[in-house]
This record gives sequence, C-alpha cells and structure tokens, in this order.
Amino acid sequence: MPQSQTSLPKGASTILARELGGDLPCARCTYNLRGLSIRAVCPECGTPVGATLLAMVDPKAAELQRLHSPRLTGYGIIIWSVGALLAAILVWGVRLLGPLISAVPRLAGEIPPFSPGIAVVVLAAVSGLGALAFIYPHAMRSASGVVLAVLGVLAYVPLLWMLWLVHVDYDAAWGRPYGEGSLWRHRAAAVLGSHLAMVAITLFLRPHARLLWLRSLLMRTGRVDRQTLLAVAGALAIAIVGDLLRIFSVYAGQDLAGLLDQIGQLLVLVGSLLLTLGLVGLVYDTVRLFPILVEPPISMQSLLQKDEPGPEARP
Repeated sequence: MPQSQTSLPKGASTILARELGGDLPCARCTYNLRGLSIRAVCPECGTPVGATLLAMVDPKAAELQRLHSPRLTGYGIIIWSVGALLAAILVWGVRLLGPLISAVPRLAGEIPPFSPGIAVVVLAAVSGLGALAFIYPHAMRSASGVVLAVLGVLAYVPLLWMLWLVHVDYDAAWGRPYGEGSLWRHRAAAVLGSHLAMVAITLFLRPHARLLWLRSLLMRTGRVDRQTLLAVAGALAIAIVGDLLRIFSVYAGQDLAGLLDQIGQLLVLVGSLLLTLGLVGLVYDTVRLFPILVEPPISMQSLLQKDEPGPEARP
C-alpha cells in the first residue's frame, strides 16, 4: 500500500481519529481547526488537518524551557537591536552631514556640530540595557551561557567609554575623522577599542541569543537559516583590520604611510557598511522573534488534550 504523502509525527498513528482539543489555525486560511479530527480537512479551504499539523506543531515544544518573562525578554532584545541600529545610523548621519554643516557658517553657528555624538553614546547605552534580557531568560542547564551573557553586557562599559572618546572628545577637538591628513593615532586606537568591544558583545551574547532564536521551528529545522550575529562579527573584523592598518601607517615610512592609511579607511568604510546592514537584519530577526517568545509553541499534547469537566458538570 503506498504511503500517504502527508505523514504525521512519529507516534501519531494511534491517535488519528482523535479530535483537536486545542486551538490550531489552518496553515493556509487561519481557520480555527479546534474540534476537528486529525483525518479531516479544513472546512474553509480544504487543506488537510495533517498538513497543518506538520507546518504548525513543534515536536520539541515540550523540551523548550519556559521563559521567566516572555514579553520582557521580547521587548529587551528588540531594544537591544534597535538601539544599536539607531546609533549606527546616527554615526552615518554625522559623517555625511558634518562636512555640509561645517561648510555653512550660519548652520554651523546654530547647530552644535558634535552634539549628536552624545546621542550615539546614549543609544548604545539603551542597547546595553536591552542586552540584559539575554542574561537569564529561562532556567539554564549550564552556567557558562549566563557567564558569557554577563560578560557581553559588561563589555558595553568600555564600548561606551570608547564611543565617548571618539564621538564627543576627539571629534570635537580634532575635527575631520577621515580623508587625507586626518589620522590621529589616539582616535584610531579608540575606534579599534570600540570595534573590539562590539565583537566581544556579539560573541558573548550569541550563545543565549541562539537559544532564543531556536525557539522558532523554521530556524531550528533549517527552513530559515540566519547567521546575523556571525555576519555582524565578520563585518567588525573587516573594520578592525582597517583600524590596524591606519595605526601601523603612523610608524611606516613616508612612502607607505599614505597607502596604508587609504586602504585602512576603505576597509573601515566597507566594514561599517556591512555592520549597518547586519544590524538591519538583526532588527528584522528580533521583531520576527517577538511573537514566538510571547506565544508558546504548539505541541501535539496541547492540541489533543481536552478540557476536563469540573465537578459541577459531572453526573
């Protein structure tokens, strides 16, 4: 006998005639299939209930740890990603509009040219507050993930210090951060330090971030495969190479210094652009993950169990 194309999870063959005791939206039209047999089809669109089970039921739902505060965790990771992205966008705005503002004396007099640097630090601090959600989202089998998450949050302290030096102190005193003759080794070292702190944050928070990401059935089964945090770390690595080239150019010969500095600036630009794109993807992932964190995954047991009648309803 040919095997049915819509096969149910292992162990479900003995309960094929049972009715769904829990809410289950149809995978095609979202009609609530509660009360229907597993052998039935959706009365609205004709999609087999078994197909919806394969698409919607998470076979590992019972194994996932319950979040201590689902909404707080969801909002925390969104604040973490959005704060980082807004800080990056503001830095791009300062770099692109700074020369324009300086070129117009009236605007330069009315708008403090480096005040956005404080906003960059504040947004990074907001991102750090959101990162607290990664420390202990649910009960852990190992303390190593908690320790790494704590280190990731603590890495925001040197990051905020370096960002303050770069965008508030050094830029206000030195002026143009890029272009010919713009290299100042103290600022370049602070930029390098900020990039290293970002790498530490990304790698230390990644273990617990992956645990939260894997609550999505699509990501765990490989139907949606995202490596956003690794992409962010890779973009930062490119920028770090550029920082090192710029610093080394100070100690190189006169003929080589200019070339190293220009290559370093190009790598920093490419790394910064890729970092911003990675942060956009990170925001997309955290927003998409929010409803998965708030609503627990559907398990076969929750669908098949029926509400027991109370004592007053029993004969």
